[in-house]
Amino acid sequence: MQTCELTPAAHDSALARTSHLPHFAAAALALTLPQEFARFTATGFRDTTRIAAGDPSLWTAIFEQNTAAMLLAIGELEKQFTALKKALEHHDSAALKKLLEQAKTNREALNASLAPQ
Repeated sequence: MQTCELTPAAHDSALARTSHLPHFAAAALALTLPQEFARFTATGFRDTTRIAAGDPSLWTAIFEQNTAAMLLAIGELEKQFTALKKALEHHDSAALKKLLEQAKTNREALNASLAPQ
């Protein structure tokens, strides 16, 4: 275990990005699923939306207590969605690939940061 001292604002920002936004995104993704398509879901969809099964009352309270940081984090997510969408709309394979490569690099860095030292 490692401890880290943060200001309240830094804590709220960190948790908005690393805990609250993933739950929000998982909930949004789960909301896009029409019931008639549920039978087509596999591990990718189920893994990605797993945390959306959390207690709605608890998550409502968390979102309401951290609204300012959440809105900033959601804005960043919207920015990334827009960049991906724009690349797709414009059939810009190079831009799409670059964004996906950066996402892959960011995700792989998580594994490195969790490795025993």
